[in-house]
Amino acid sequence: HPSRPTSIYPVHRRMIFPLLNIIDSRGLPRVVFKMATHKRFRFNPVEVSVMNAEQLPSHLSSILIVDDEPDICLVLEDLLRYEGYTVRSVMTGREALHEAEHRQYGAVILDLGLPDLSGFAVLRGLEEFDPLLPVIVLTASAQDSHTVESLRRGAFAYITKPYNPDELKIILRQAVDVRKLVLKMHR
Repeated sequence: HPSRPTSIYPVHRRMIFPLLNIIDSRGLPRVVFKMATHKRFRFNPVEVSVMNAEQLPSHLSSILIVDDEPDICLVLEDLLRYEGYTVRSVMTGREALHEAEHRQYGAVILDLGLPDLSGFAVLRGLEEFDPLLPVIVLTASAQDSHTVESLRRGAFAYITKPYNPDELKIILRQAVDVRKLVLKMHR
């Protein structure tokens, strides 16, 4: 039976764009990406299987959570550990930058409202340490200007609190899959 689209996500990172989730004939989820190639930005569809966190290399299954609210960190840690990820939480921007400098992560979940640095400064610092690291902004700010600015500065996605845990898991899985694909292409 033919594939059917289940949803379209407006997330992007650099020159790789997740277009839509597809459920294939075996009922397995697949993510279809468009990827810019060459300087002329021709687009070629690339299909990637969505993997379980246990199947990923160890650094890709590691997620860094940056949020100054301990309860949010605990809930996210439980949610992501249940999905098979290795999780580390920090509560300040400086701690996040220190972690990114000394360890590799598959993705970062970042709150914009941190006590010591602005979330945008942390986003910029994370990109300096690892330009291919997908950063998912998860914040209470629903201002359109913050959404646009986060995506303009390279965030993979922008999610407002309160968030839908299933949506977060899907976007995180897509972010890690994009990172895996990019790393595979650079080999």
